[in-house]
Amino acid sequence: MQAAVRRFGFVVSAAAAAIGFSAAAFAQMAYPPGPPPGPEMAEIGACICLREASEQLGAQMSAANQAYQQGQDQLNQATSALETARAQVDVNNPQAVARFRQMVEQRQTLFGQVTGPLVTAAGAATQRYNARVNEYNARCTNRPMDPVLAARIRPTLNCPPP
Repeated sequence: MQAAVRRFGFVVSAAAAAIGFSAAAFAQMAYPPGPPPGPEMAEIGACICLREASEQLGAQMSAANQAYQQGQDQLNQATSALETARAQVDVNNPQAVARFRQMVEQRQTLFGQVTGPLVTAAGAATQRYNARVNEYNARCTNRPMDPVLAARIRPTLNCPPP
């Protein structure tokens, strides 16, 4: 009876050792040192790059929208000042009329900047950001990403500019 118990103990310990060794070997196979080649690595890398590009384009979009808003605020202030000056200008004083015309020209210049380059830049930045976010969502949102693999891939990435 003792021999059977010893033999059973030996079999159990041998099985446990085999399972332990095979689990260690499997772990090494699943995550070799360095990123594994293949489509999974490429897709994870592409998703990381798309996410970084989206963040950069989001910052550019915010800056362009802020510049537009500042221009809009300046235009609103110039318009208010012009309306106030219009009510107070002495039409019989050539200097007062000249100052008023100068204010009108300054307001027109601001209007041209806000409705031209600033709105164009803000719109283009928004379109670039939206396109990149849509690409990321379509390609990466529902894709499970192994964080260990992503951490190994990240240092070797060479992402293109956004």
